[in-house]
Amino acid sequence: MPEIFDRAAAELQAVGIRLLLGSGSPVWEDLASVKRLTVVPLRFASSNGNESLSLTLAATIQGGPPRYVVTLEVLGPLTCHAVQKLALECQDVWNGAYLRAGLWIGEGVNTRALNDISQIVGGKLERVTIAGVFLHSDFSRTVQQGLMVIAVLYRSILDHLSEAAKMRKLFNQLAHDKANVTPRFQRIIRP
Repeated sequence: MPEIFDRAAAELQAVGIRLLLGSGSPVWEDLASVKRLTVVPLRFASSNGNESLSLTLAATIQGGPPRYVVTLEVLGPLTCHAVQKLALECQDVWNGAYLRAGLWIGEGVNTRALNDISQIVGGKLERVTIAGVFLHSDFSRTVQQGLMVIAVLYRSILDHLSEAAKMRKLFNQLAHDKANVTPRFQRIIRP
């Protein structure tokens, strides 16, 4: 799994998207039924938990078939507002990469398919969790591509918090490199 993450970061770097810039080193956890790699921006690494942003790649067997789960977690009014603003300003990107692509929004029993921009911009949010699932039997390249798409959202949020709105530019760089092919996540398996 670290290899998938490293290849995704290197491929993003090659097209000009610096995933790890401003973030701490990825943290590896090897638990009984979950193995995961998480990256957090340095600005939130020592925060009191009121604001947070993280990108995680996990391999799990908890509550379902063996699968990979790519998760973006956003916590707090500042970071949630950044997600909402990006959704409003870059609806074309969200329509092309995130909505109706097999991604899930929410956690636990509140998890539902991410199909409409109103799920992001509707109301005041304190927490946003967006996750995509791949079966363990999917090609590692497919998992890597899914990670890269979610990583663009992670990087875009971090850039937006630094007042450098680049989501459309970053997504276009990735889409151009991938010939406008975006991965489709497993729609029938919840994270």
